[in-house]
Amino acid sequence: MLQCQFAEYLFLAPQTVSRWESGGGTPDIALLPKIAAFFGISIDELFGATSLGRTALEMELLMCLLKVYDGEKLAALKERLLSLLPQAGLDPYFEEKAREKINLE
Repeated sequence: MLQCQFAEYLFLAPQTVSRWESGGGTPDIALLPKIAAFFGISIDELFGATSLGRTALEMELLMCLLKVYDGEKLAALKERLLSLLPQAGLDPYFEEKAREKINLE
């Protein structure tokens, strides 16, 4: 994407966007909703927070199923849950804690 396109979308001069990218300033808080909309993300995600989307919901459901199933089904559920962890966007510390919990159940 070109700075010009982004600047045009925000009704700003391309130099303003360039200044942000080089650390010479930050966007006005009033622009945050429009910036988030441009990238198709939430304002929380702009600041590095992960959204609780389908992956998180899927993980929660699988954690519940771990308590119900046994044998081969349990092993398959654990494997699936472990495969989803990298997609969840967790902080590495919390991802490791989740792995430990899954392996204990």
